[in-house]
Amino acid sequence: MFNIVNYIKNKFFQIFLQQKTEEQVQKKDFLDINQIKTIALINQGGTNADQWEENCKVYEQLTKLGKEVFMFTYCDEKNIPEHLKKMHQRIITKKDVNWMGIPTTELQQDVIQQKFDLMIDLTKVAKKTTLYLLSISHVRMRIGKEDSRYHSFFDLLIDWKDDETIQNFTDHVVYYLKILKKPI
Repeated sequence: MFNIVNYIKNKFFQIFLQQKTEEQVQKKDFLDINQIKTIALINQGGTNADQWEENCKVYEQLTKLGKEVFMFTYCDEKNIPEHLKKMHQRIITKKDVNWMGIPTTELQQDVIQQKFDLMIDLTKVAKKTTLYLLSISHVRMRIGKEDSRYHSFFDLLIDWKDDETIQNFTDHVVYYLKILKKPI
């Protein structure tokens, strides 16, 4: 059944997001693994503790490569599940976003003030809030799941099949970062 309220919310969000993306137009910068010092992970937290454990393994893997890793986790709930409280990260809940899915001014400032070399979107299904965070962040390179609807958000898109885990996706990311060379 067609829901007019959701349709209007989505249209407003698309317009708002397009404006933000145009404001943040940056030169595309392809970095190899050696040029990357700071990494931000955008992920979806929730009630699935197993998925969260995978996110933690990715965090550890990137940290072992000598990178400073930050995590932004969007939780589609008002209260934070216990398993999400185990790790230092910036947790974003429904309380932190408005009716369109746009983060509060305070949260936006937290993201904008930090500068990252790389941002990796670990969400399989795009959420308004995570797309918005990607669009306002000051980052040299963004990597995400291949999806024709979101080409403008990313510098590198990687195929992520439904049966693949977050770890599989991250292994692909690291592989491509190791073989990428800056054009001469």
